[in-house]
Order: sequence, then structure tokens, then C-alpha cells
Amino acid sequence: MTTEPRGTVMLRVARVVEETRDARSIVLEVPPALVERFRYRAGQFLTLFVEVDGAKLKRCYSLASAPGVDAEHKVTVKRVDGGRVSTRLVSSLRAGELLEVEPPAGRFVLPADARAIALYGGGSGITPLISILKTALAGGAAQVTLLYANRDEGSVIFRDELDALSRRYGARLSVRHWLDDRDGRVSPGDVARGPEGAHHFLCGPEPFMALVEARLVALGVPSSHLHVERFVSPADPAPAPAPTVGGDVPERVGIEHEAIARDVPYVAGQTLLEAALADGIDAPYSCRDGFCGCCAALLLEGQVTMAADDALTPDAKKKGLILACQARPTTKRCKIRFVEY
Repeated sequence: MTTEPRGTVMLRVARVVEETRDARSIVLEVPPALVERFRYRAGQFLTLFVEVDGAKLKRCYSLASAPGVDAEHKVTVKRVDGGRVSTRLVSSLRAGELLEVEPPAGRFVLPADARAIALYGGGSGITPLISILKTALAGGAAQVTLLYANRDEGSVIFRDELDALSRRYGARLSVRHWLDDRDGRVSPGDVARGPEGAHHFLCGPEPFMALVEARLVALGVPSSHLHVERFVSPADPAPAPAPTVGGDVPERVGIEHEAIARDVPYVAGQTLLEAALADGIDAPYSCRDGFCGCCAALLLEGQVTMAADDALTPDAKKKGLILACQARPTTKRCKIRFVEY
């Protein structure tokens, strides 16, 4: 099987764009030799490795640029209170510096057959949404709606770009700005179902997404048309130690991925992702810390323990989804199937 090379590369910062008082966009130079490795889909993210106080920290940031629309790769970062990486990137990063970057990843992407899109963003959650919005409009989507919530007018990221897109696309794009200091908090009654048959994309603070998701479910939106992006940063300066695994440990585990289905050797203490990769299976993953959800898998047999599962929604957990990068088997038999999530 031919696979894309994994690992990080060093990319130069072409320029830094001030977006708001606490958010900035970082435009990265992708040399010709790396163009294929950095090809991406609207809604995907880059993983950045940033050294802060002698520790190398890892964070995922969504691409705000749109493939086929924008010529550059651009991520947008909002400063988080106490956030070591976001503070470094927003406060002191300069053009010309080098950043260690993993190629694009993520499953929060635009379906090829989507003709109507409803977007719900809060704060910096607009970042993957504007990439999806631009791609959908350029690709001929009939209608796109956006509900974008912020604290106040000064917190609105991409205000000028959204205004320009609204003028360009007219009735095909509807943008509703919600400001807490003017409109109060978003309530369930403020969330509309959107265009008929629309795919719905949510990204923002957890309370905002929980409210919107619950309302859309109540309105009858099917789970196949509901897409939620959650980023949970790993602990600093290093991930928590692996949990002690009790119970029986299998000698082999079942792994299904695309056209591959086989039992692979298992060594006590390994995660299921590590076992799959060790046997040469090109399993999907990105962060390996349990906060991006790229390695989601359906638990077909057995039981596992996980150090973290924040990237999974309650509904996903009920359906038996796990994170292979965090899962360690606790039963003599264990089998998983990697799935789109």
C-alpha cells in the first residue's frame, strides 16, 4: 500500500494578520515540494508544535483559507486566558519565523453532495466555518446560512470578509451576527433549522454547541446531516500518563480499515492505534492525544479503557465509538473498525 509520508515539517510564516484585539491569522509558506502533502479539504486543520518555556506543546488550528478559492494556507488563532500556545502565537509570532507543522487532517469537512449548508459559529469557531462557507459558495451550493455569535462587535473575526462575501453572493448567503452585549445569550428559539435538506456544521464554545445541537436534534435534523467540531487541548507540558489496564489483555486484536480486516499482534500497554500502525495498517490519526477525533473507531467486540474521550459526543459514545489513540483493551477479545466521524 502506498501512503503519504507522516511527520512534521518546518514552514515559514509569510505574514501575520491582525483580525481582532485578541485574534490573528497566520499565513504559511508552503514550498512547491510540499504542495501535495498540504492539499486539504474545507474544514480541516493543521497541527502546530510550539516551544514555550522549554516545552514543545502541540495544538490544532483550523484552516480559515479555502482550497480552490485562496492561494495560501492560513490558520487563525484566538488568545485564550492562560493559553500558553495561543498567547505565544498571538502576542509575539512574527513574519519570517519557522513553525513546526503536521499536514492537514480532520473529518469536519464538506460532503461532496451538499447543496445547502447551515453554519453555527461562536467566537473563533468561525475559522473552519468560513473555509466551508467559501468552498460551498464557490462550488455552487444553492444556499448557505451562518449564525455567528460573539461577545461584542470588537470580537467578530472576519467581519470585512463576511460582508464582502454577502455582497458578492447576495441571496445565496445569509449571515446573522449575534452579539451578547446587544442581543443577550443565544437561546433554543433563536436557532433555526436552516434550508431544507441542509448539512449543519457547529463549531464554538461547548455550551453554545450543546445548545445548538440539542435544538437541531429537536427540530428533526438527522445525525447524518449534523457535523460538530470539538477541540480539547492536551494537558501541559505533557499528556497524562497512560492508565493502568486491568482485566485480560489480548494477544491479538481485530482491526478493520477500508479494505483491510485482520488480527494484529498486541503488546500490553499499547493503544489500539499503536497496534494497528505497528502492523503496517495506515490507520487515520492526527493529534494522538484524544482531542481531535480523527482516529474514531467503532468497538465491535470487547471492552477498552481510555485516558481521554472529550472529542466524542455523548451520542457517539452511545453508538460505541472510541478513540483508537486512547483505547487500550481490557478483555481477552477486542475488535474495532475505523469509521468516518
